[in-house]
Formats: sequence, structure tokens, C-alpha cells
Amino acid sequence: MGIGLLLLGSAAQVRAATGSTQARVRIVHASPDAPELDVYVNGTRSFRGLAFKEVSTYAKLDAGSYRLQAVPVGKTLAQGPIVISTTAKLKASTDYSVVAAGLRKDIEPLLLEDNNTLPDPSKAKVRFVHLSPDTASVNVVTPNDDNAKVFSMVGFEESADYVTLDAGRYNLTVQNSEDDKTLLSIKGLPAGNGQVITVFGMGLSEGQPALRAVVSVDAAATKLFPVTGDEMTGTEVTDMQSQAEEPFPVWSLMAIGAGLVLLALWLLPSILWRAKV
Repeated sequence: MGIGLLLLGSAAQVRAATGSTQARVRIVHASPDAPELDVYVNGTRSFRGLAFKEVSTYAKLDAGSYRLQAVPVGKTLAQGPIVISTTAKLKASTDYSVVAAGLRKDIEPLLLEDNNTLPDPSKAKVRFVHLSPDTASVNVVTPNDDNAKVFSMVGFEESADYVTLDAGRYNLTVQNSEDDKTLLSIKGLPAGNGQVITVFGMGLSEGQPALRAVVSVDAAATKLFPVTGDEMTGTEVTDMQSQAEEPFPVWSLMAIGAGLVLLALWLLPSILWRAKV
């Protein structure tokens, strides 16, 4: 079975909140039949237009308790309906993922603590989070290494512990933990030097949207450029997103464009003179 592999690279160095008086929080939309969502934090719309498979960037908040409420995109809390409502207690120097999990009729919030402490520069730190509501517990194995288990017996709404791997590309297979039936194949998962990676298993084993892997580079030792919609080697479709605190500023692109225009205008008389000669 093929997958959609959504990889979240980083447009800037992404570091954990370690040593800060603040926490960082992001939203993960993993409900396969829920609409696009806006998320309010203590009554203020803070995350906008998150669709299924999307992972927001981290937002910094002072440590403390926060009311998080999700409504269909464009709606206010008064208009509703409120799809999710929960209170999250955030600790200083800690990163969190708040996940919209389950089918819409059973949707509920799942609070994950993200350990974004960077690994050794030659390693990658990876975890697997099971967010497919109709999929039994799974094992994640490496088919090129006699199906050695990387993650074992991960149930719905469970997060496996982080494992540390040598940097490189990995082929992984997600199997039903009871009968070893292959549910998902991940080819060429890039585990970069000094990266912290979360692999979210989303979608449905039976029905649409189909089961897929959504991969987030949560933290990185070096700067990366965002990639969107890239296809990796193999038969699986690979979608890629970007994960950073702030996007690459639009004004920088505008400045580059303006500079190119001025350069062209400066060179134009010389080009025309040469053409006449």
C-alpha cells in the first residue's frame, strides 16, 4: 500500500524551548473527516485554516494553563460549532503538540510533549505517533534489515519513545502488530544530521483518506530550506511541508526581486549600445 509522506523541513534553525521561561505549542490536524480548523487560545484566534495532514509552526507562550478551542475555518467561537475544547497546562522550556485526533464524531485533543533536544550531529532522533482511528496497534520495522523492529506495539493515540538512528535514508514498513500484515510502506525517509523527527501515521486503513505518513522535522542543528510537494524515491507519493517558528519573510523576496530589476535597468543601455554596434 502506498503512502503520502509529508515532511516538514525547516526554513530556519529550529531549537527546543530548553532554558526558556516560555513553552512552545503547535497544532496537528489528524482527524480524517473533520473540516479545516481555526484554533483559539484563551479566546483569541491563534492558528488559522489547518486542514487534515497539516502541522502548524510552533508558537511561543508563557508557561501556564490555556484554553484551546477549535472551530471550522472562518467561524468565531460564538458561531461555532466548537469541534474541540480543552485546557492545556504548559510547562516552561517545553515543546508541545496538540493533536486533533479521531473521526469527527469522536474527535478529541491529544497533548504530546515534544523532546526537541538535538541529537549528536551525525545522528537523527525519531519517534512514531499512531493517529489512524481504524488501525490496530502497529509495529514499525526496517524491511532491509530482516524486519528489525524500530517501534513496537504502538496503539491508536499513542506515541512511541524516541529512537536515535545514524543519519541517512530509511525504508520503513508499518505492520499490524498481531499478524504482521503490511499497512504502510515508507521509502527513503530522510533522517538528516542532527534532526529531531516525528512520523505521524494518519488516515484510514479502510476508506479515504488513505493511511499515510506525515513526517515533521521538529528541530534541526543546521538551516534547511522548506520543500513542498516533493516526491521521494519509490512508489509512494511523498508530500513535504516546512516546520519553523517563522516563515521566510516575504519582504526578503521582494528586496531580491527589486534588486534584480534595478540591475537589469542599469545593464540595459550597455546591451542596447552593443546591439547597435
